[in-house]
Amino acid sequence: MSARKQKKKNPKKIVRKNFRLWSESIKTGDVDFLVKVYGKKPNLHATFEEHVKTRKGIRKYFTKFSATKPKAKILKKSEKARWLGKGKVCLKHTGTYVIRTIHGKIRARFVFIWEVTKKGNWKLIYHNSSESPSKES
Repeated sequence: MSARKQKKKNPKKIVRKNFRLWSESIKTGDVDFLVKVYGKKPNLHATFEEHVKTRKGIRKYFTKFSATKPKAKILKKSEKARWLGKGKVCLKHTGTYVIRTIHGKIRARFVFIWEVTKKGNWKLIYHNSSESPSKES
C-alpha cells in the first residue's frame, strides 16, 4: 500500500498493529525481525541504556534485553496516535506501557515515531522510553 493511501487509515489501528509486531518480537527474542522493524537510521533512547543510533546497536541492546524475557502491554487509556508533518508520512504514538521481565515489572512512558516507506512498510525511526515516576500527576 502506498504512503499516500496509508494516511487514509485510522492511525490508532496502524500504531497498535505496529506495536504488536514490536512487542511480539521482543517477547519471542526474534532480534533479527526486531532490527528490521527499526529504520536504517534508528534513534533509540531506552529506559536503561545509552542513546542507540545504529542497527548494530539496536541488535546489541535487544539481544541483551530479550534475555530478561520481556512482555510489554500498553495501558490503553494513556495511548495517543496522530499524523505528523506534511512531507513524509509519519505517526507519533505515545502513552504508558508496563514491561514485565524476569526482574519484575516497570511502568514506562513511551514515544514511538513510525515512518512509512515508499513501499508502504512501517519503520520505527524514533523510540524513547523512560520509567514513569511512582506517582504521576
